[in-house]
Amino acid sequence: MKPESRATGWKLIAVIVAILVLVGASGYVLWAYDQGQPPFCSGYPPGGNCPGNFTFTFRVAINYSGPWKAAYYGYHSVGAPPIPFAGSGNYTGGNFEGTGPGGKNITLSGPNANGVTLCVQALKLDSSSSLMTLGFVPLMSNTTSVPYGKASLCVSAVP
Repeated sequence: MKPESRATGWKLIAVIVAILVLVGASGYVLWAYDQGQPPFCSGYPPGGNCPGNFTFTFRVAINYSGPWKAAYYGYHSVGAPPIPFAGSGNYTGGNFEGTGPGGKNITLSGPNANGVTLCVQALKLDSSSSLMTLGFVPLMSNTTSVPYGKASLCVSAVP
């Protein structure tokens, strides 16, 4: 092979690699803007436009005179999955319990553009027919008076 041909071959390879890099970088920039994540941003929320985390504290209240326990699952998106109490998907979960009225503050964080969802399921631990109320203060509530019954709720928050 002549030295001129070898040099031309390397130049051609270099040009092809440069084109691939430019196409890939352009594709990333377009994808990032489509996802709402600008590659060139300034500062984090609330004043800036770079993606940050969204944090929201839910106040869960359980009003029941007897023993109860509750399980919660927090998701990094708006809306609960088809089976929210299975503990699948991108979630953070936990349990708490008590006797008599009680509750818990649960703080979730997630990507700014997605919002967060919290699902809570409370279970009566006795055979009483008394009413148990599970609620997100001050938004909504669900009740049960069935012995060993359960009440479930899911609620979302967005930035």
